Amino acid sequence: MKSEVKRRGNLAAGQLSGKTPRKVKLPYSEAGLLAGLDAHGAQADEIAQPFASETGG
Repeated sequence: MKSEVKRRGNLAAGQLSGKTPRKVKLPYSEAGLLAGLDAHGAQADEIAQPFASETGG
Protein backbone atom coordinates (compact mmCIF):
# COMPACT_ATOMS: atom_id res chain seq x y z
CA MET A 1 0.00 0.00 0.00
CA LYS A 2 1.27 3.45 -0.86
CA SER A 3 0.42 6.61 1.06
CA GLU A 4 0.76 10.19 -0.07
CA VAL A 5 0.28 13.51 1.73
CA LYS A 6 -0.78 16.52 -0.34
CA ARG A 7 -1.64 20.09 0.56
CA ARG A 8 -5.28 20.98 0.03
CA GLY A 9 -5.94 24.58 0.95
CA ASN A 10 -4.58 25.15 4.45
CA LEU A 11 -4.71 21.47 5.39
CA ALA A 12 -2.54 18.46 4.70
CA ALA A 13 -4.64 15.59 3.40
CA GLY A 14 -3.54 11.98 3.50
CA GLN A 15 -4.43 9.61 0.72
CA LEU A 16 -3.99 5.85 0.65
CA SER A 17 -3.81 3.90 -2.54
CA GLY A 18 -4.00 0.19 -2.99
CA LYS A 19 -6.80 -2.29 -2.62
CA THR A 20 -10.26 -0.93 -2.02
CA PRO A 21 -11.87 -1.93 1.28
CA ARG A 22 -14.08 -4.99 1.08
CA LYS A 23 -17.80 -4.64 1.62
CA VAL A 24 -19.14 -6.03 4.86
CA LYS A 25 -22.53 -7.72 4.95
CA LEU A 26 -24.22 -6.54 8.13
CA PRO A 27 -27.01 -8.60 9.76
CA TYR A 28 -29.45 -5.68 9.50
CA SER A 29 -30.46 -3.07 6.95
CA GLU A 30 -31.20 0.63 7.16
CA ALA A 31 -34.82 -0.07 6.23
CA GLY A 32 -35.06 -2.64 9.02
CA LEU A 33 -33.67 -0.20 11.58
CA LEU A 34 -36.09 2.53 10.52
CA ALA A 35 -39.17 0.29 10.28
CA GLY A 36 -41.85 1.42 12.71
CA LEU A 37 -39.86 4.44 13.85
CA ASP A 38 -41.87 7.61 14.38
CA ALA A 39 -41.33 10.94 16.14
CA HIS A 40 -42.59 9.57 19.46
CA GLY A 41 -40.45 6.44 19.36
CA ALA A 42 -37.36 8.40 18.37
CA GLN A 43 -37.92 10.83 21.25
CA ALA A 44 -37.65 13.75 18.84
CA ASP A 45 -40.01 15.78 21.01
CA GLU A 46 -37.76 15.63 24.08
CA ILE A 47 -35.05 18.25 24.53
CA ALA A 48 -32.29 17.59 27.03
CA GLN A 49 -31.76 20.27 29.66
CA PRO A 50 -28.07 20.91 30.46
CA PHE A 51 -26.80 20.82 34.01
CA ALA A 52 -25.81 24.15 35.62
CA SER A 53 -22.18 22.99 35.67
CA GLU A 54 -22.31 22.60 31.88
CA THR A 55 -23.54 26.15 31.31
CA GLY A 56 -21.22 27.83 33.81
CA GLY A 57 -24.09 28.73 36.13
